[in-house]
Amino acid sequence: MVVAVLSLAFYGLAAAQDRSPVIAAASDLRFALSDIITTFEKDTGHKVRVSYGSTGQFAQQIRQGAPYQIFMAADEAYIADLHRLGLTMDEGDLYAEGRIVLMVPHGSKLKTDAHLDHLASLLDEKAIAHFAIANPDHAPYGARAKEA
Repeated sequence: MVVAVLSLAFYGLAAAQDRSPVIAAASDLRFALSDIITTFEKDTGHKVRVSYGSTGQFAQQIRQGAPYQIFMAADEAYIADLHRLGLTMDEGDLYAEGRIVLMVPHGSKLKTDAHLDHLASLLDEKAIAHFAIANPDHAPYGARAKEA
C-alpha cells in the first residue's frame, strides 16, 4: 500500500514539474524508500531526489521555506504543526507506526525489562558507561526514548 500511495504521489509531482521531486524523509526510512524509489524511477523514467535526516530539522527547514514536495516524518505531530501553520496541503497520512526497542549486547550487565527498571537502577548507580539515543531535540525516537 505504501508503494502504491508513494508511486501516485511521486508520479503526480514528477508529471507536474520539469525537475525531480524533492523528498525530505526521516532517516529511519532509508532502507524502505531506497527500494520504492528505485522501482518508481524504473517504472516511470522520472528521477526522485531524497534527503534523509531528522524530522525536527526538516520541519524547521520547511518553516523557513525549504522546497520539499513530500515530507515523510517520524512523528505525525510535526506534520500537524506544519499544517496548522498553513505550510502543508493537508494533514498527511499515517504510513507506519514505530516502536522503541532496547538492545543490549550479549554478556551485558543490563537486563531488559518492560518498565526499564533495571536500566533505571544501573543509571542511578552510574554503572553504565555508554548509553545512546537519538537526539531528542531533533528526532522523535530520541524524544520517545527520553520519555521512556
